[in-house]
Amino acid sequence: MIKTRITELLGIKYPIIEGGMGEKSGAKSTIAISEAGGLGCVRTDPLHRIGVTNAVEVLKRELKETNESTEKPFSVNIKASRYLPSEGITEQYRQCFELTLEEVEKDSSLKRKLVAIVTSAGDPRGYAPRIKEAGIKWIHKITAPRQLERLLREGLRPDAVIAMGYAAAAHIGWAHLDSIVFIPSVVAVARNEGIQFIDSGGYCDG
Repeated sequence: MIKTRITELLGIKYPIIEGGMGEKSGAKSTIAISEAGGLGCVRTDPLHRIGVTNAVEVLKRELKETNESTEKPFSVNIKASRYLPSEGITEQYRQCFELTLEEVEKDSSLKRKLVAIVTSAGDPRGYAPRIKEAGIKWIHKITAPRQLERLLREGLRPDAVIAMGYAAAAHIGWAHLDSIVFIPSVVAVARNEGIQFIDSGGYCDG
């Protein structure tokens, strides 16, 4: 067990969090990571890229499978972007969010284990208040310090942020800030506001 503020916040043994990596982050990987002491993450994105026409039904099935297969904490990743390449995809993500809250409300077991919703790749302002109202931890992925600063100016305070510099696969955000430059600047903002910080990608300890 490794005790950190993040492990205490999320009720996990190790400060390791699965990313919502499309078809790579299904129920099976979520269960395995949570069972091993990290925080597994059921994804909703990018299911349209692998030919899934009903992301909501897939999410419902995977939430059920995860909930029935582990007693450990896990999370769900919701893409917040309004600008997606295929018509109807944005609406499916909104429906995935609504489904998640509905399932949590009617299932006490899921409510206990689904400890966080991770918003990513867009504007989370339409999601954040409702996540907080549901008693779920809110984690938001950012690619530039100004994204966190804007949320704070608008009175929105994530429980934690995941900072994704360009070394984190270089597939999200337009800032193109290398992690080694980006991470310290986010830490400074998060620390001043008492927000927990999670680094994402591009590092090893030798």
